[in-house]
Amino acid sequence: MKVKIGKYPHWACKQDLTRRFDDWERREWWNDNVLCYVPSWPWNVWNYFFYKNDRKVSIDIHPHDLYNLDSTLTLIISACLNKFKGTKHGSPSVDNEDVPLKLRATKKQIEKYPTNGWTDPKWHKRWDWVLDEMVWTFNTLNSDWEDKFHNKGEYDKKGHEAENARIQNGLRLFGKYYQALWN
Repeated sequence: MKVKIGKYPHWACKQDLTRRFDDWERREWWNDNVLCYVPSWPWNVWNYFFYKNDRKVSIDIHPHDLYNLDSTLTLIISACLNKFKGTKHGSPSVDNEDVPLKLRATKKQIEKYPTNGWTDPKWHKRWDWVLDEMVWTFNTLNSDWEDKFHNKGEYDKKGHEAENARIQNGLRLFGKYYQALWN
């Protein structure tokens, strides 16, 4: 398998003129006091003629990649989730039933959500827990996780079932929050 995915294209805009400023206050001052009077039509014309709205994507899949596709995809997903966890910039809404009791929001906190974009103190911790479960699941699936339940001819059925249940929950969370995996 060979995958090459290019960067997202960049639209030109007025604010590009202030990107050279390292100081955020100076950048905001320029945006608020100078660029508000600059018309946006030149950038719109530039984007119309020169902006290419397609990402360069090249994917070559070989027959041997399809033989054990779950393992092939697990390698890719695991690497991406590990990288994503270290670079995330926010947290989506996570349902209470998807996290342990200690991370759940109270009814009073949930009622406040619609007002002013309010979040409770455990909002980001819930998303971190869900990400940790997804990362653990795919890292575990990348290993020979079932081997540790066979020890000297004995089989630990309860341990195997418990770990398999956690893996299934991680896969369920991955499917449920798939569209929240953006940065």
